[in-house]
Amino acid sequence: MARGEGFTGGLLILFYLVFTQIISDIWSCSFRRNMSLYQVEFHLPEILGQEFMSKIPRHRELIHEMMSERIVLAYAVNTDRSKGWITIVAENESEVEEILMRSPIYRYLNYDIFELFIYDAEHLRFPRLVLN
Repeated sequence: MARGEGFTGGLLILFYLVFTQIISDIWSCSFRRNMSLYQVEFHLPEILGQEFMSKIPRHRELIHEMMSERIVLAYAVNTDRSKGWITIVAENESEVEEILMRSPIYRYLNYDIFELFIYDAEHLRFPRLVLN
């Protein structure tokens, strides 16, 4: 066995175990407890005033907390800061509304909620193994 081979193999096994746990968590969140996935498309105000901007740090903290709890799976805002998307795990559309209302910027948002049939993303796939 070449030097470091056992270490690399151990890392691959550890990575596989952690990755499968993450996939299992997402699967169990969204299916075992009758949960569904929702995509929220939101529009931000054209003029982002000082009051709005002062609420952004707390909003980002909240998004981070909800991602840690696997309530929010994905969050994105476009480059001109006019539109964004949030993928949420919830029982129904009413729960999505309740989750959105937690945000300090809620009153500034115009949004649409879509229940998802398929949710696929690169980070949910098994990584390609490269054997050198």
